[in-house]
Amino acid sequence: MRADMQTSSPNWILRPSELKPKQLLLCCLCLFILALGVRLLVWRDRGTIAMVHHGGMTRLFYRPLAEPLIRGDIKTFLVGPNPPNDATVIGHPPGYPLLFAFFSRVFSTPETRLQLFQLTLDCFAVVLVFLFAIEFFPTALGFMAAALVALAPNVSFYSLLLIPDALIVPPVLGALLLLIRAYKKPTLLKVVACGALLGLSCWLRANILLLAPFLAIFILTFFREQRWRYAGLLVASSLLVISPITLRNYLVFGHLIPISLGSGMVLTEGIAENDLENRFDLSATDVGVSLGEARKFNRPDYATGLWDVDGMEREKRRTNEALAIIKAHPGWYFSTVARRAKRMLESDPLLPGTTIIPQSHLDPADIEKLDAKLSWSQTPVQFLSSQPETLKGLKYSLAENQQQVEFTSSPGVYPELVRTSEIPVDAYTIYRLTVPVKTARGRIILSVTDSDHNVLATTITPDPIKVKDSSVPSEAEVVIPFGSGSAGKVFLVVTGSSTPVWSFGTINSLRVGRSSAAFSLPFRWTLYEAQEILMSGWLVPFELLGILTLGLVRLGRELAWLLVVPLYFILVSSLTHMEHRYVIVIYYLLPILAVVPVYFFAAMLRTKLPFAEKKPSGVVQSETECTETLLPNEPIADAADGEQVLGFRRIFFNIFS
Repeated sequence: MRADMQTSSPNWILRPSELKPKQLLLCCLCLFILALGVRLLVWRDRGTIAMVHHGGMTRLFYRPLAEPLIRGDIKTFLVGPNPPNDATVIGHPPGYPLLFAFFSRVFSTPETRLQLFQLTLDCFAVVLVFLFAIEFFPTALGFMAAALVALAPNVSFYSLLLIPDALIVPPVLGALLLLIRAYKKPTLLKVVACGALLGLSCWLRANILLLAPFLAIFILTFFREQRWRYAGLLVASSLLVISPITLRNYLVFGHLIPISLGSGMVLTEGIAENDLENRFDLSATDVGVSLGEARKFNRPDYATGLWDVDGMEREKRRTNEALAIIKAHPGWYFSTVARRAKRMLESDPLLPGTTIIPQSHLDPADIEKLDAKLSWSQTPVQFLSSQPETLKGLKYSLAENQQQVEFTSSPGVYPELVRTSEIPVDAYTIYRLTVPVKTARGRIILSVTDSDHNVLATTITPDPIKVKDSSVPSEAEVVIPFGSGSAGKVFLVVTGSSTPVWSFGTINSLRVGRSSAAFSLPFRWTLYEAQEILMSGWLVPFELLGILTLGLVRLGRELAWLLVVPLYFILVSSLTHMEHRYVIVIYYLLPILAVVPVYFFAAMLRTKLPFAEKKPSGVVQSETECTETLLPNEPIADAADGEQVLGFRRIFFNIFS
């Protein structure tokens, strides 16, 4: 009887289970602690890398936008230094500069504090994944999915970057959770709060703008009552939260810009990154776009930024040019859209390697102050004599005093320009590298890597906080603190873009001392090995199998709720320019799909085992209550089958009792 019913309707296995408040709190607390522990370890080992990973954009855009508010100049913060000609102030949403200004005024080390704030919020996002999953699935399934998110290397690393992408995740997940609750028990307050959270996300990232209308369509499709009312309220509440930004843009610049400029720029860069033959003469980088416009229109002042001179006109011109290319080559364009969508499901190539690097100090500035002993040095003359192969194809010249060697690099998108000979180091030891650097044009990135090309530390020069125009010459002694990890030798690698002209002097490596955090090596090794597995791409087949499983067991609505937000981000970002950080939200939801087939087939196997027929003791629910919970729409079968279900619940559901 019951066996036949299970065979014909196996979706009972994936029905949500009931949790007492204490059990729910314990699950959430365990997941928060797990996520916090992972992120603190990543912060210790990757914090300095994260600050520089997108440091050019952070310090070139977000911090300069926040500086007027830090000084108390509210007018310049709102309208910019020279409106409407200079439209840089609306190049990005104002939310992150506001947050940056707050931390700068309150804390002496705003960047470090902001990283800690972001990683803490990301821990709450992990808990929200669990709460979202158990709305439709069993507790154990939701716990495993949230644990995967807690361990995932991409989400833990992006939570440290001083950019707003990871900060949109908690409000978006919170909005989705509220919408699910409104779907089950509709109330106006839940729908309005959902729209408000989506509007709040738009203060951080403009690519959230269409999510409210997208979810409104979802409401019209699945809600049973007052669909049009709820859909309208969702969109209206979102627009109400966004309206101060839109009003500012219209009053100052005379154009109806909902959140920020940039659509033309991302369209242009999206076309350029797939134009391998350079048929359209476009650049795939922000700096390249500015330099290309300066050359094309014979306007050297265009090279200083994307929107600081004729900002509105240039952005409109970029949009029209990109749309004209799309109209002329629709087949080619939509093939690039498909390739971008595929890339979203692949590993992020920009993630740093997982070399274990236990640091002695939380703040790299502390390492710079400590006494150190010179362990290795290389003059420009020694460098040139040791790198005959590396120097082929490079334009370089040695200064008369032989204390500086100057390079003029060829065009490219962050190519490796120079790599020093090996620098000997002791394992699990703290060092600092000092490099006297001059830049006559452009910016370069200095990185310390190991033999496997894992980045141990990195920095940008010149510092865009002090030199906002990359064409302005700069001279400084760059100090790069780093932990050697398990490496026995490291290399100094120089990368850059937009044909930089630069020079460096004598490179010194100074040994600070042994890492005091070496005791944590077992924990770090376990974590990074697990993250290495998660980065290998094995989740994608399980996610596809999860979609197939939910379809076969006729849980179409649950599948729709799981895919609605990832589908939105995949569709929107694939149309323009794609980076994995743009679609970071989908990496919080797709692991649920990956766990579904594992849980489902394990449960099916469990029900076939002989000891499943044994009735466990100490179960709170009666047989009838348990059966009604799992199968509310089906008749109750015999007692033996109820015992089987109870055995399943005891193992998979009551593990958190």
